[in-house]
Amino acid sequence: MKHDKLIEQLTASAQPVQVIRSPLKPTILTFILVALALSLSLAAFGPTVYWYHVESVWFKLELLGGGGAAFASLWLAINSALPGRKPEIFAFPLFLASLGIFMGSLAINSWSHHQSDFLVGIDHWQCVAPTVLLASLGAVLTRWAVLRLAPVNPRAVHFFSSTFVILLAGSLVTLCCPATGFVHLLLWHYSPVLLAWVLGNYSGRAMLRW
Repeated sequence: MKHDKLIEQLTASAQPVQVIRSPLKPTILTFILVALALSLSLAAFGPTVYWYHVESVWFKLELLGGGGAAFASLWLAINSALPGRKPEIFAFPLFLASLGIFMGSLAINSWSHHQSDFLVGIDHWQCVAPTVLLASLGAVLTRWAVLRLAPVNPRAVHFFSSTFVILLAGSLVTLCCPATGFVHLLLWHYSPVLLAWVLGNYSGRAMLRW
């Protein structure tokens, strides 16, 4: 029997010995601490922040949607890590709504600037390194915050915590990137982190089996 399924089977009827408070407070605290740590780490690279991005309403909505989806993902991850907690009523709708705003505004912002994704005169690889490094740092901090709760639903915790890190790191690096093209952001901001997550996830399981 696989490890995850064994945990789910053993903890299916687990009940807390005392009432567990709402995970909203630890979610807010963890979100602030991780976002601050990633922002300070990004500042160490000495990047140029392209404030003209922020002047765009669609870019503001993009950041708002990405931040909202990241926060909701962390909320769902922490809630899934607590035994005996029922699903939060507002967390998943907030995640879906924020993700829709993020994707929609990202597409519109890219189209409104009429910017070529491959001919903007920038080194695309300069976006990959800080994004992956920020995501790695965010993953360590988030896993520490979530796994210390001894989660009984590791699949949901793993998925939502990883989504939180991908969205947060990608959004922060976008502030320091002159490109706003949809394909550029998808290929050079979010895909590297997603690829690293997939490789790390499956290679880690293979090493444990080996």
